[in-house]
Amino acid sequence: MRRWVVGTICSITIILVSLASMIQFSNGWTIGDYIFKFLNQPPWSNGSSGIHYSAIDSLLLLLIGAICLRFSLESAPEKLAKRLNIMTLILVLCWLPITYAGEQIVMRFSTGINAIGYDKGISTCNFKVGDDGRIIISAEINLTNHGRRPVTFHMEIKPPSANDDLKRFFGNGLVLKDNDNKMETFELNPGEARTFKIEAYANNSSGLHMSGSMGIPALVLFNEQDEKTFAR
Repeated sequence: MRRWVVGTICSITIILVSLASMIQFSNGWTIGDYIFKFLNQPPWSNGSSGIHYSAIDSLLLLLIGAICLRFSLESAPEKLAKRLNIMTLILVLCWLPITYAGEQIVMRFSTGINAIGYDKGISTCNFKVGDDGRIIISAEINLTNHGRRPVTFHMEIKPPSANDDLKRFFGNGLVLKDNDNKMETFELNPGEARTFKIEAYANNSSGLHMSGSMGIPALVLFNEQDEKTFAR
């Protein structure tokens, strides 16, 4: 087998691996994030925020694959090299839209909590400790039910970063409760997209008195049937 053929196959394989690592699941994690987690490495520089290491690695891998492909095709027949370059460019440009459409189709046929999508870009969360010692949560959480049935669920806010004090403050997570200390219940109808404007409470088991905000709240939805964690 000619050297340029081997180089082309290896280059395209590198490009495909880099694109596959960018595929994002409905919980906000990418395949690259899971690879980092499997290797006991943090995919983010600050818990669930900061520098996205796995995304940077995916882009570097894509760049390496593209450079290797260019050098490999220098020895290939001109027409074939041109076609492969065009096909690779189309693949790179269409990959993420295609995978996003695939994710939407999967969620459309999912049931319960698994059919809910979380729009993190327009969701916010503020927290502080009230006079009674409980944590007060003021949040706007945007959720969409892509399924065909109504879904009823509860919410839990997870620690937003690797900060030790915040980890102690949030514990394993803050379950949102009403003023009577009962779990808040939320509902989404089929196809409904809604921004929940939340004023809720959570137990403060840490004894710390902190306040702050999260640009992208880490969220858990749960009910009696299932649980879904959005990484960030």
